[in-house]
Amino acid sequence: MEFDRPIVEKQIIKDLLYGDEDYLDEFVKVSIISFTEFKEKFDNNLTDRDLQALRTTGHKVKPVAQMMNLYGLLELYENAKSIIEEKKDDDELKEMQNSMNTYCTILLEELNAMVS
Repeated sequence: MEFDRPIVEKQIIKDLLYGDEDYLDEFVKVSIISFTEFKEKFDNNLTDRDLQALRTTGHKVKPVAQMMNLYGLLELYENAKSIIEEKKDDDELKEMQNSMNTYCTILLEELNAMVS
C-alpha cells in the first residue's frame, strides 16, 4: 500500500502548539514514544484478534492522530477493527498488519527527522 508523503506536516504540529517552537521537540519526542507503542500493540492485538485490546490501543493515540491529521492511520485502525468483527481471513489480517507497519514506520521516520 502506498501512502502520500509526508504523512505528517510539521506546520500542523506548530499550529497545534500555537507556533511555540520551544515545545516542538518535546511534542515530537512524546509522539514518537506514543506511536512506537501503538505500532507494537496494534500488531499484537490484531494477531490475537483481541478487539477490546485493539480499541484500548487505538483510543490512546486517536486524539493526537486526529489533531495531526493522520487520516491514514485512523482509516487503517477502523479497517482493522472490521477485520476482527467480521472474522475475515488471516491473509487480510496480515495485509492490514503490513500496511499499518509501513505507515507507522514512515510516520516515525518523519517524526524522528523533526527532532533537533
